[in-house]
Amino acid sequence: AYIACDDVPYNRLVNRLGTMRVVDVREHHLQDALGEVRGMSYSTVDKYMHAIKRVFYRAKKNKIIADDPSEDLEMPTYTEGTHRALESWEIKLILENWDNPVARSGLWVLIMMLCGLRRGEMMALEWNAVDLDRRILRVQQVAVVHKNKTVIEQRAKTDAGLRILPMPRILCDALSKVPVQDRVGFVCLSARGNPLSDSSSKRGIEQFCRIMERLINGEPIDQRGRRTDREDTKKDQQLEAADRIPFSFTAHDLRHTYATALYDAH
Repeated sequence: AYIACDDVPYNRLVNRLGTMRVVDVREHHLQDALGEVRGMSYSTVDKYMHAIKRVFYRAKKNKIIADDPSEDLEMPTYTEGTHRALESWEIKLILENWDNPVARSGLWVLIMMLCGLRRGEMMALEWNAVDLDRRILRVQQVAVVHKNKTVIEQRAKTDAGLRILPMPRILCDALSKVPVQDRVGFVCLSARGNPLSDSSSKRGIEQFCRIMERLINGEPIDQRGRRTDREDTKKDQQLEAADRIPFSFTAHDLRHTYATALYDAH
């Protein structure tokens, strides 16, 4: 879920420049400011650089300054992020097995992977935002975590996050399988039919990955007399030592997968 911190890069810039007038800011001031995030994640560095450029682009556009000191800024070194796009075999495994009755969070995964929703947006998606006839869904609210409590807010992470998205046929078909009388309230629910919390959504995705891993390694996923999401430690260790195929992703990896698919489609 989203934790409110959109203003971080702007606050960092204000703290750095202090009371300097916009017209007095030079390129070296901004390059030095960027140096403060050197070595941080790509996302942090990229957001800070874009925030700086946005401020001075608007200043020039509004004729506050004649020249933009941010035009030739060089991005400092950064640490490669851990997010990734899923490989084709992983996508195929999900598409073919998302509706396994043991993998209760398969629909959540489909929504995030095929429409690029953030985890908080998936948690907050309601049926009134889904149009199966037109095959679109509207992202208009987000689950926000405040002091370990999940609250649904009528907004997205950013203004650009308020959007209407087309649904691929496979997702539309998946949602159509939900009985009409159950298409009220939140689309994605816990095993007990309750709205998702931050912890339950994380556990559901982890459980889905464990089930897919057992499936790809030819192991039974629904065993009598034991929890289906609990690994047989001894057997798993033996497989891992040999040629066990791991399967794991994060919610944000699914969003990266969606973005990569859009890029490749152009």
